[in-house]
Amino acid sequence: MIIRFARKTPLALVIAANLSLSLTAQAQTYDLSQGAPLAFNTNQNQPLTFIGSASGNTDLIDFGGITVQGAVTNNAQLSASGPSNSAIDFDASTINGNVTNTANLSSSGNPASTLNFGMSRVQGDLINSGTISVTGIPDPADDETPNALLIWNSQITGKLHNTGSLIANGQDSFALKIENGSQIAHGIQNDGSIRATGQRATGLYVGDNSSVGEIISNQGTIEALGAGSRGIVLDQNTNNVIIVNGSTVRTEGVAIDILPGSHLSRLTHDGDLIEGGETAIRGAGVINWEGGTIRGKILDNFVINVLGKATFDGDYIQAKHLEISWDDYHPQQPEYQGYLQLQRPHTTLDGNLELLGAGATLEMLLSQATDPSRPVLDVSGNAEIEPGTRVLLTPKPNDFSTNGTQPYQLIRANSWERFDLTPNAPSNARVPVTIADINVQSSSALLQVQGYQLQGNTLIAQLQMQSGAAAADVIAGQGASQNAQAAIQPISEQLSQLSAQDPLFQTFANADVAQTTRLAEQLGPDVNGAVGKTAISNQNLLGNVLQGRSASLRQGLSSGDGLSETGAWVQVLNSDADQGERNGIPGYDADSQGIAVGADGKLNPQTTLGLAYSYLTSDVRSQTGKTDIEGHALTLYSGFEQGAWFVDAGLTYGRSDNQSKRYIAGTRAKGDYDSDLLGFNLLGGYGFDLGQGLLLEPRVAARYSNVLIDSFREKGSSAALAVNEQRFEVGELGAGVRLAGNFAAGQGSLEPEAKLMAYHDFIADQVSSTSAFVVGGTPFITNGAKPARDSYEASLGVTYHLGAVSVGVSYDYLTKTDFSADTLQARVRYDF
Repeated sequence: MIIRFARKTPLALVIAANLSLSLTAQAQTYDLSQGAPLAFNTNQNQPLTFIGSASGNTDLIDFGGITVQGAVTNNAQLSASGPSNSAIDFDASTINGNVTNTANLSSSGNPASTLNFGMSRVQGDLINSGTISVTGIPDPADDETPNALLIWNSQITGKLHNTGSLIANGQDSFALKIENGSQIAHGIQNDGSIRATGQRATGLYVGDNSSVGEIISNQGTIEALGAGSRGIVLDQNTNNVIIVNGSTVRTEGVAIDILPGSHLSRLTHDGDLIEGGETAIRGAGVINWEGGTIRGKILDNFVINVLGKATFDGDYIQAKHLEISWDDYHPQQPEYQGYLQLQRPHTTLDGNLELLGAGATLEMLLSQATDPSRPVLDVSGNAEIEPGTRVLLTPKPNDFSTNGTQPYQLIRANSWERFDLTPNAPSNARVPVTIADINVQSSSALLQVQGYQLQGNTLIAQLQMQSGAAAADVIAGQGASQNAQAAIQPISEQLSQLSAQDPLFQTFANADVAQTTRLAEQLGPDVNGAVGKTAISNQNLLGNVLQGRSASLRQGLSSGDGLSETGAWVQVLNSDADQGERNGIPGYDADSQGIAVGADGKLNPQTTLGLAYSYLTSDVRSQTGKTDIEGHALTLYSGFEQGAWFVDAGLTYGRSDNQSKRYIAGTRAKGDYDSDLLGFNLLGGYGFDLGQGLLLEPRVAARYSNVLIDSFREKGSSAALAVNEQRFEVGELGAGVRLAGNFAAGQGSLEPEAKLMAYHDFIADQVSSTSAFVVGGTPFITNGAKPARDSYEASLGVTYHLGAVSVGVSYDYLTKTDFSADTLQARVRYDF
């Protein structure tokens, strides 16, 4: 590199002269909007702060061979242009404090360095929380390149800390370049973004006998885009350094490139991703792989220690030792357990495989792209596998289309030896690896390992997919319900159609038998009958309301006070129903709220006719999802009395909108469908006047309900269902008694009442559903629990009449086996 000081324009020289004449009078803050460029060529005895904005074809702020007694802080927006010009240029200067940039700095030129440190010293940290960008092309004549931040032949006694953005655009450009024997005593910390774009562009470069303390830590993003681009480069640095990637390094070329003659203690990867389109890592020597993904080739390494859950998405590893083991510093802690997943169909290891320590795992993803006659992992050296470790096989979608038992070559090695672990064995004694040392497992209950053996130097396993009836048999052994067995058969035959990233597939691929059984229980539609039963319960609630209305119209209880011929009423209600598990079918909770309004009048002294409308919403929650129901109903009701005899009747038509959500393997299947209800109820009895304002009514009742649920298709999940139309019927006969009173209270009358009824369902319709998965497969039938035929209802209420107005409240309780419901009602009536 040719070392040159900034070229000064006449205006810069004038400003510099003025500064030298009146330095002591200058404030420490400079507004570049009031004058730029600024050139300092005399020592400054106080910290400097820059504000405002400026642009120009020159160095906008220049430090030329001076000392600043304090920190330099730039808050000014600066844009420089022209060859070799910088937004801020430190030439042969010393800053006794931190240098901080919080603003946007840019330069464009062929070449240009936006923030330039040349032969300078910072007695503190170099901090960037703003954006430093450069655009340009190199100058081959003097080996100059475009650099967003350039540090050459300079010293920083603290650290370089980037929380903002360093951006380079152009061929051979550098976002951060440290060269010519520069020294950064306490390393580099990137918590922001370092990005370079262009052919052979580089994100972070340390070279030419420079040193950067003990660590380069990336907790942000380092990217380089373009042919031959590189993310992090060490090129003949002078000190041993540790690179720690806790986030992302991504390039189209080489992500991390350690060139010959460089000094790297180790590379630690515990972040998200290291990805290189050409090569992920080259020449690192020692890699401690504690987590995350490496995508691309790994070249020229001595040892790779896999000490956490790691993923390799590449086809070639070059390392003398690939060791998957426990971290010695964290023994027996699962998060430090060696676990390496190979994502490619076939991977070559140029070196030795070492699977060491109980629990260490090598996972292989099998897919249709996997050639069973080629090893998934081809090892050029020795395969050392200790007892207690495992080779784990995880299927990809296309595996589920495999029929019958299929042999797969898993690992081929030049030799199979391990250390002798028997007591009193010599420390370096080695013995052959036997099949007893090897443990091949499947991550999925639907991929079964039928057996495995060492044939020559190749580990071969016999695998068989479980689908259809075989899949049902797998979960039947775990006590799965008949519905779960019916549902898993068609979906297991469709798994080959799913994406490898599909949550449903991933759950199946990584589920053991118990987990697969639990998943299968979620697959079918809800057969607890919640939609139909809730609609019928709401109809019965309305029927009880209307029967209570008819009872209040009957003569004989008003002590001579006749009721008017017509009236209108409104009633609100709240109901909470709880269906427990029955016959192995999970239950549900249903909360309903609503309002009913009606009007009625007498056709003749014996007959009353009325019309009512009700609106109810229900929130139904079950073990696997929820359904929101919005229902409307019209009821034509009537009452007839002859002496002490009476008959009440009602005919109801209702329509509900149902919005369902089922939760399966982290996905949500949503359905939207309608249901219709046709119901009829009849109540008859005889009223005994007991005197003292008391009335006793023995009564018998009949009620019938028919619910038709439309067919519908769910969406939002690979487990979404197409559910056929369903019909559900209830036909009940019942008997009971009502005790009511009528007592004077103030200026009105008080009417308490108590009712008790028992019903028997003679139809006892069992819920049944025919469904098919939207992704395909044959339809399957799921059945609900056998219904409880007998139910019991009790009610307590009170009504107060005052003139034309009546108000009342009541509490109703319904119970049957594994079911109960509580309802509170309040009503108001006005008689015309």
